[in-house]
Amino acid sequence: MLYMSQSGKSVHLKDYIFIVKKRAVFILFTVIFTFSLTFLLNYLLPPVYSSEVRLLIEEKLQDVNITRNSLLPFQEEFFETQREIFESVPVFEVSVTELALHKKKKKKNFLTAIKSRVKNLLGLSYDLSEEQKKRSAIENAIKQLRKQVFVEAVRGTNILIITAEDKDANQVKKMVNSLSKSFVARSLYLKNKDTMDASSYLKGQVKSVYKKLINAEDNLDEFQFTKEAISLDKRIEFLVEKQIIVAEKELEEVELDLEEEREKVEIFHIQVSKERGKKSSGGYGTYKILKEQQLLLELKKNQLRRKFTKYHPDVMAITEQLALLKKRISKEDLSSKSGEQQAVSEFLQSLEKDFSEAQRNYRVLSVREIKLRSLIELHKEKLKNLLNKKSDYLVLKRELTANEKLYELLLKKEKEVGIESTLKVGHVKIIQDGSLPVFPIRPKKLLNLIASIFIGFFLGVGFAFFKEYMDISIKSKQEIDALMGDIPLLGVFHEQEILKKEKHLLPTITYTNPNSMLGESFKILRQNVQFMMQNNQKVFLLSSSLPSEGKSTIATNLAITFAMAEKKVLLMDCDLRKPKIHNYFKTTPTNSGLLQTEISGLQLFQAPKIENFGIYLESDEFISVLNKAKENFDIILIDSAPVNLVSDTSSLIAQEIPLLFVVGSGHTTEEQLKRSLEILAILKSKIAGYIISRLEMQDVPKEYKAYYESYFS
Repeated sequence: MLYMSQSGKSVHLKDYIFIVKKRAVFILFTVIFTFSLTFLLNYLLPPVYSSEVRLLIEEKLQDVNITRNSLLPFQEEFFETQREIFESVPVFEVSVTELALHKKKKKKNFLTAIKSRVKNLLGLSYDLSEEQKKRSAIENAIKQLRKQVFVEAVRGTNILIITAEDKDANQVKKMVNSLSKSFVARSLYLKNKDTMDASSYLKGQVKSVYKKLINAEDNLDEFQFTKEAISLDKRIEFLVEKQIIVAEKELEEVELDLEEEREKVEIFHIQVSKERGKKSSGGYGTYKILKEQQLLLELKKNQLRRKFTKYHPDVMAITEQLALLKKRISKEDLSSKSGEQQAVSEFLQSLEKDFSEAQRNYRVLSVREIKLRSLIELHKEKLKNLLNKKSDYLVLKRELTANEKLYELLLKKEKEVGIESTLKVGHVKIIQDGSLPVFPIRPKKLLNLIASIFIGFFLGVGFAFFKEYMDISIKSKQEIDALMGDIPLLGVFHEQEILKKEKHLLPTITYTNPNSMLGESFKILRQNVQFMMQNNQKVFLLSSSLPSEGKSTIATNLAITFAMAEKKVLLMDCDLRKPKIHNYFKTTPTNSGLLQTEISGLQLFQAPKIENFGIYLESDEFISVLNKAKENFDIILIDSAPVNLVSDTSSLIAQEIPLLFVVGSGHTTEEQLKRSLEILAILKSKIAGYIISRLEMQDVPKEYKAYYESYFS
């Protein structure tokens, strides 16, 4: 099957192969039908001939375009343009009138007559003048010709291929050659027209650009004169290198000196304050020399710290000297220095003198720093003005250069176009004329026939799968087992190919061929039924959901199988609405209701013709017949009507007769089977087991088939 079954069975490749084999006749019919239809079409379709012309498109077409380098002729857009030019009305109109295609009379048929009549009724037809009729005929001929002509560009080249198709070999040659010549003439006309238009346009542009060029030159000269914009690069270079850089370097030196003088002023200020304090307190010191040394060392240390870190060897050495000097000064006995008061006063005067000189130097350097900064700002302002002038100058210079180049380009193109306008050479050339075709291109009879075989096969397979997909009946044993639940399976009967061809053998197959595969299956069913007969059960009822599920056939062959096992068997045909078992044995019903068959031990019972079937099966007459049969026969098989169609079977079920329920694979749907089981459950039927009929042969093992191969042939 083509889908997941309700029993959970997955789909395998063998299932698809089985469907193809199953529908092989239909598939073969589809192949034969498509092959025959194709053969007929090959015979009926008129031959179609083809001829082609090759055209070379040269690059001269783009010479009038001043941006030619950005548009190459083999680009897709270019060939689309050429295609549109070729398919234009003027090109086709020349060929139509030259070949008088508009004068050809159309073949009138039934459809054209109806179409004309409908137009007249709807008021869609108009009274045209002779000129209008001629124009209408030309336009219709152009439309028809366009359908017969194809244009193709050879990729990577400048070649166009023009192909025409027609039922007349001579006509197709004339058509393609006429169209190619018309296209060449039209291209030459458009090229000359473009050249003249381009020449006129270029002359106007040359004059306009020349005026812009003169104006740009005047603007540049005026700017250089009024803005003093001469030698701007040299002036900018001199200002930067000779003035700004020198001033900035001098400013850096002044800043260093200023910082040094500031530190001196701070140190002298501290020393002078200390000495003045000692003098005013009456203290004397003999350490003038030590103090001078300390001052010199501190000045030297400050100078080194501006250049090096505190871990530099020179800085560390001076630091150690200062520490030792401070220790010596602290150990001096001030009381023993009273005689040196005069020396201390001289030392104080020397410090004050140095302090005043340091202050004066600091003020001088500060004034110098301010002047240098003002000078640098002045130079930078001049530089800014010069750069602005240079920017304006470059704008005017670029405008002048652009106008000069554009003027030269336009002047050159004007001369080229002037020369080209005098030439009568087009950019389209015919490199291959259309030739007379020998063989038609359509129909390709052999290819069509081969293709029809494959198409027919795949169509047949597709329809087969579709039909299988649309078939919602239960087909597999697993699905039936799942729906039947705990009810025991008594027998399975497969549908054999030989019985599909010779259905008349099926009702009595166990008699005509008892050792066949079906015969063995009925023997298995007989054994299962015999097992249920151990409880002194002689009567069994056979029914199904719908007609044509094989119920009567199974009942007949099961009865034959019991009879061949030397049992006395009564087969009762209680499908009163449609009795047919007597036809299997070719017997005629009698008034007694019992029919003797050619099989020893097997008799048939057929109810008399009555109107109310349900009442008869519940009547004393039928019950009496059934009770007598129990005394005279070993087993009684009752073939009853389908459960889903009529209520006759319910009368037999009410007598508590065990039911052998037949399920036809590929015939009964899931809903129908569920409905039958619901009816039987309501009637409280005693279902002894179920039998599967018409099961497809795909699930039969190969070994089993091989063993009974002789019965299939």
